[in-house]
Amino acid sequence: MIIYEIGTGYTSIPAQISAATEIVVEELTKSLLNMKANVRIVDIRDPNRRPNSLPITEVTIPDRFLGTDKQLGLMHKMKRVIYSVCLVSKLKEIINNGHDEKIIFHFHNQYNIFFFLLFTRRKERKKVRIVYTNHNGVWRGEWSRIRKTIYRRFFQEVYGQKKSDAIFVLNQQTKENLHLHLKIKNEKIKVITNGVNTEVYKPLSTEIIAGIKKKLEFEGKKVIIQVGSVYDWKNQLGTIQMLEEILKGDKNLVYAYAGGVVSQEYKDILDEYVVTHDLSEQVKYMGELEPGEVLNEFYNIGEAFAFPSKIEAFSLVVIEAMSAGIPVIYDRELELDVGEGSIAYSSPSQFDEIIKQDILCSEHRKVLAEKARQSVKDRFCWDAIAKKYLDFILKTVD
Repeated sequence: MIIYEIGTGYTSIPAQISAATEIVVEELTKSLLNMKANVRIVDIRDPNRRPNSLPITEVTIPDRFLGTDKQLGLMHKMKRVIYSVCLVSKLKEIINNGHDEKIIFHFHNQYNIFFFLLFTRRKERKKVRIVYTNHNGVWRGEWSRIRKTIYRRFFQEVYGQKKSDAIFVLNQQTKENLHLHLKIKNEKIKVITNGVNTEVYKPLSTEIIAGIKKKLEFEGKKVIIQVGSVYDWKNQLGTIQMLEEILKGDKNLVYAYAGGVVSQEYKDILDEYVVTHDLSEQVKYMGELEPGEVLNEFYNIGEAFAFPSKIEAFSLVVIEAMSAGIPVIYDRELELDVGEGSIAYSSPSQFDEIIKQDILCSEHRKVLAEKARQSVKDRFCWDAIAKKYLDFILKTVD
């Protein structure tokens, strides 16, 4: 059996920006290789790909579309379509190369699977097994609330999942929606969370952290951090509003957030709020940070990681932060199950209380940090996650 992990085409693997799905594909592949599985990545051609030892088959697209369009506008959609169409040709090549072993195509993006199904014949598809991972947080909502959005914006994903031989989802609610409302058999759907590379995201020494803070001009400050794309769903504005009173009462406290700007309009709203509420010295945008060492350094300067997202399937940055030894404070409505070292809040006042009593109190914070790191090591190491993937693929597509 040979497994092809299909890169989304958004940005190349290994990712040079915070692109969660690409990181998942990379780390899953590494762990499958560690298990001696026969696995390759199919990914967009990138003349500037980061150095790596991954087995990658490249898909060529016109040069003008090689860049990453972070605004998710028309060019981004065109790139997704063009890559997906070119991807079909590459996958047909693989199918028709006369492999003796069983072929598994593992898709991670709705465009990719939709165009593969659209432009291949049934005879070709019979030669492969199709596996899909649903990374989309929208599916976590109540069906009555999300139904119109699903069929209007994610009809490709609906179609792709119905045609898949096995589906991985990141939470139980998504599984229930697929089973109850798309009528997909329960036995074809498996809940598996993301994992984290605990050797990359790890606690650093006090001396190193002090040096990073000095470099970032946070010397002598306590920092509440947040990582995620800058747009409404990630709710950076909500964090600023919840922290505002505490920030104004403690000039040595800073809120620093990082991530690619998906919505410039939303970023402008954040900037205006910060200026009009006299928070410019204590709210800092750090730009988009490269995954790995740079991002781990940022996690390490945090007293805590704020996570007020309005909707998530399962957040990679949460377990990365916890792996770096940072407590996480998250909105209870997200129903995250990430273990000790994380604290849920139900209201802004409770968020405020947690910051004051658990985070700014050094002894409480130290205990939470140690528990966060241990929780991730116990539950979210990639090798254990990859074994669950492989076991379900073997069981389902045999």
